[in-house]
Amino acid sequence: MRTAVALLTLSAVAFGFTYADHAPLIPLVSADFRLDDLGAGLLSTALFTSYMATTLFTTGLADRVGPKRMVGVGLAVSAAGTSSLPLRRATLSGSRPK
Repeated sequence: MRTAVALLTLSAVAFGFTYADHAPLIPLVSADFRLDDLGAGLLSTALFTSYMATTLFTTGLADRVGPKRMVGVGLAVSAAGTSSLPLRRATLSGSRPK
């Protein structure tokens, strides 16, 4: 049980970094995607708006499906989204990932 809690904690911290450390990366993302200040601000706003909407819609779901399944599905969805980033970038730029 302690191992599961430790792994869950490490996973939560790792995925938490994707939400907490984006501010210093905004100039790099803006330059890469040629975003102006408004576009960069909307990108940051979209991240937290989607987080808030997801939280509102999934709050009671853990009571219905169980917390273990909910955490597992949440981590799987986050991992899939994070790992698909190179594919999306290649699609946007018109090149294939190496």
